[in-house]
Amino acid sequence: MKLIQVIISIMLMMLFLNTGAQEAITKPTFYFDEDLNKIDVVDFNIKKLKSIYKEEIFIKDSVIIKKLKKVIYFHSFNNSEFSQVKLLLTKYLNIEGFDKNIILIYSDSLLGHTEYNNSEAHKKSFDNSGDISEQEYLSLRKKNDKRQKKCKKFANKNNAIPIYVFSENINFTFKPKYHKKHKITNAIKSIFFNDIKNGHIIIKPNGQYFFYNYLTQGQVKKMLESDWKIMIKDFNTTVTNPNKYSPYFIDKMHKDERILMQQKSINSIKERQRNNSKKYGKKSNTKITLTRPNCYTYVSY
Repeated sequence: MKLIQVIISIMLMMLFLNTGAQEAITKPTFYFDEDLNKIDVVDFNIKKLKSIYKEEIFIKDSVIIKKLKKVIYFHSFNNSEFSQVKLLLTKYLNIEGFDKNIILIYSDSLLGHTEYNNSEAHKKSFDNSGDISEQEYLSLRKKNDKRQKKCKKFANKNNAIPIYVFSENINFTFKPKYHKKHKITNAIKSIFFNDIKNGHIIIKPNGQYFFYNYLTQGQVKKMLESDWKIMIKDFNTTVTNPNKYSPYFIDKMHKDERILMQQKSINSIKERQRNNSKKYGKKSNTKITLTRPNCYTYVSY
């Protein structure tokens, strides 16, 4: 709501400018930080370099608005707030206990085949880069659903309860076998997913929670099993220090994933060569294709 008010205020201000002169110049651009405070372009671009932000652009008739949005952040409920949150989650998501980590996997809309193809957000997602057939669409849904058998085991081993949630169903008729999707109330959405298209929330039993769009599975595991004190300090330093562009735990996440995939590739090649040597008496040059572990790493509905 605050962003809408900002846009309206700017639009009203622009009505007082000379229309003829305005057409001859470039549209003015206004810059806002993640809290919707107006900042200058230099500060905006410095913050945009940090891995914890992404840029959002709103183009109106007379102006361009650029806003920063956090793609990861930490928050903590006090005792009173957490009691109210637990009541809501128990009532609407049937969560019986909070001695485990809760993973909320959120997408604002469940889309049917036609709507999926018409969505630019999904065309740019991990699933595909263009229109797909209904058969391909169903194959993607089945593949994602089947993966939940493995992902539930991953969650159980890491003391976590995964819950898939959404705000709106737009002709989504696919019936998953291995997981359930829950429609959330406006109250829950306003707490965790206000002005968010998709993402994850990990809620700790102590009332702390962490939002992210993407992590590696290895980092998800660390978030589930670790104390966040050092990570929160690392994150806050990244926010306030103009010379720090990424939290250490995020940089390490990508480094660990590269090492993991390199080792998996080497092991797969060696295994393939051993098998072919036994069968054919020669080594194979067949290309190795590896799949990254992807439980609760990114949202794909």
